[in-house]
Formats: sequence, C-alpha cells, structure tokens
Amino acid sequence: MKFIWLSIKSISMLIISSIVLFNNQSLAQVKLDDFDGDVLSDLTSLPPGASPILISNERGRKIEWREILTSQIQELTFKLPAPPPGEPIDGRIRGGGRRGSSYCPKTETSLTALVPAIRKTIKVGRTKHVENNVWGLTTNERTTFYFYIPFSKSTDNQTSFPTKFFLRDEKTKKIIYQSAVELPSKPGVVAVPLPKTVKPLELEKNYRWYFQIYCKPEIPEQLEGVVRRVKLSQNLIEKINIAKPREKARLYAAEGIWFDSLDMLAQLRQKEPENKQLIKDWKNLVESIGVVDVADKPLVE
Repeated sequence: MKFIWLSIKSISMLIISSIVLFNNQSLAQVKLDDFDGDVLSDLTSLPPGASPILISNERGRKIEWREILTSQIQELTFKLPAPPPGEPIDGRIRGGGRRGSSYCPKTETSLTALVPAIRKTIKVGRTKHVENNVWGLTTNERTTFYFYIPFSKSTDNQTSFPTKFFLRDEKTKKIIYQSAVELPSKPGVVAVPLPKTVKPLELEKNYRWYFQIYCKPEIPEQLEGVVRRVKLSQNLIEKINIAKPREKARLYAAEGIWFDSLDMLAQLRQKEPENKQLIKDWKNLVESIGVVDVADKPLVE
C-alpha cells in the first residue's frame, strides 16, 4: 500500500478530514476544509497507473487533478511530428564535412545541432537518392537554438574559431537575423536565443537557420535546418497554462514541439543542475533524436 503525504507547510494551512489508501486501480480522495494551487506541490507520492485523484472541500467541490499530480512520475517522451508540407527539408545536424573531411580539429564528439533529423534513402530504378529532413517546431515568437560545440575559447586565441548564426526566410531567402557566437569557456551545449529585436516568427512558415564555425578562413563547417512556428490547440494551451515547468516540457515533447521542450528543460537544469529527474529528462529528450553522445554533455555559456 502507498500513502499520499502532505508537507508540514500544507498541514499548517489545511485541515485534513480523511486520506483514503489506494492501489493502482483504486481511487484516492482527500477531503480538505479549503485548498488552493499550493496543495498540488504537497502531494508528492502517486503510484504509476493510479486512477484520477479527486480533491474536495467541505462544500462538496471536486476537481480532477490527475494530469498535474502525475507529472512527477510520467516519463518525458518526444513524439516526432510529420515534416512540414512541401519538398524534403535538407540540412545537417553534425559537423565533419559532407564527404567525411573537415578543416576543424578532430574531437571525440563532433559539432552537433540539437534538432530532430530524418535521413531516408529512396531507390528509383538503379539510382539511390537520399532525402534529409532537419526540422523542429516551436510555439514561440522568438525561439532558442542549442548546439554542442566541441571547441572552447582560449586565452592565447590560438584555437578560437569565428562562429556565426543566422536565420532567413525560407521562401524569400531574406536574412532576418545574424550574429557572431562566442565560443564557450569549455566544450558543451550552448544556447543561441533570438533577441527581442528580431521580428516575431510567423505562424506556419518555415525559417532556415545556419550555424557556421570557421576553423579555416572562408571555409566554414556548417549545420543547417528549419524551424517552424505552430499554434497549439486550445485544449493543450489550457493544460500548459496550469502546468508546472517540468510538466510543460513533457507536454511540449508529447506534442512534438521540440524547441519549446528543449528550452524549458535547459532552463530548469541551469537552475537545478544536480536534479536527477531533470538530468534524466534531458538525456531522454536528446537521445530521442539520435545524438546519444551529446546527451551527457554539460550546458555551458
């Protein structure tokens, strides 16, 4: 049997009328004289597969909090959405040169964009054609991109390579943002956010991003792909509005909203770098797109 525990803080604020024990198929009901949103943070134990939790006060008011309360035990799983409509979206998420060559120093883990990618080989007669789709979805007007950089800035500038990021309208080819990217103090995952000065991304429109590092002048090693802003359903918006940060990341991942889920987890990990659940969530999310060797790399600035 399992119990639902209430913290000392909640006990000081609330009078508990009854707590009913439950198993995986039964229903638990906690009657409280009064309650508010803080109660959710105090119900910290819930067995997998449990039925919905009902919280009620003496006035008989009942609210189903199942999705909120179970967020602490639900796995974060990314559901890859269908590629945007139109022609296959070519791109690259790994450095190293298209033919296996690179002007950059060899490293154990290559330059990597943390973005979903699908590589498919299509055979037409005797000819094989490779289609690449490198894309990710966001709901934000100005999203944040993440890259693993295996190089760091040096005090003597002997190994500091110029690095750039830019974004353009996929249809008009017009560049809407470009900026130099400072190499981190040590190899790791860096964030490249779009600043507020950038015009908001339009809904249902493709934008192509480029990340370039110049290990040799005028010959960049380049990663590229597409970001597309989408609108959430009203039902999902309502869930996200009442969800806690980790649950928001889980909801975004389940809906295939890559950039929002990744950015939410990155922010949480920066606040709580030793949190084992967040470390596990990050690892699951990054490994889900196939870049397993980057999953345990640190977030750096």
